Amino acid sequence: MKACPSVLSALEKLEALPDKTPQLRVVFPEKTAVSSVGIKVARLAAKDTPAISIASSLVKPHDGDKYIIMCLDLDAPFPSFSFLGPIAHWIQTDLIIASNGSEDGFTKLETDARCIMPYIGPGPPPPSAPHRYVFMLWKQPPALSADSVCATLSLPSEPSLTARMRWDQSSVEEKLGLGEPLAVNFFVANSE
Repeated sequence: MKACPSVLSALEKLEALPDKTPQLRVVFPEKTAVSSVGIKVARLAAKDTPAISIASSLVKPHDGDKYIIMCLDLDAPFPSFSFLGPIAHWIQTDLIIASNGSEDGFTKLETDARCIMPYIGPGPPPPSAPHRYVFMLWKQPPALSADSVCATLSLPSEPSLTARMRWDQSSVEEKLGLGEPLAVNFFVANSE
């Protein structure tokens, strides 16, 4: 894996949390929630695009801010030999605070913008050890849109698997002017 300082720093901060409760909640359609840092999630339970919520303390209602989320598999094809990683599993821009607000101290995010890189679920190959799937959320710089992100990153309208492999997250963050993630979470999944 190409070392990306922001990803490594975010993982260190998550691991240091005393109660392992993240500020980013990831909930899959079958109601599987990544409510604790680094929990194991069944591959099939995480196959569809998740809903995203952020700790309400990090957002201001009706502030008009937009957010961008990315998901990376850090361990492809094997954690001990991740020469294909990271693999970009999802990029979505223009997330806004949902109209139905917050619950449980978390605020739901939603969008009707086109997806830059559609979500693909976990897919570690047998006999790989579990892979880490990291979700990172940033406040979206005002000049960014789905179209400008695609143009800046030279992404095709339907990115292939090869376009997702060996993802240079440091370069992406620099080109998009993202800075440090606002909130991060991750889960692990294996090939079963």
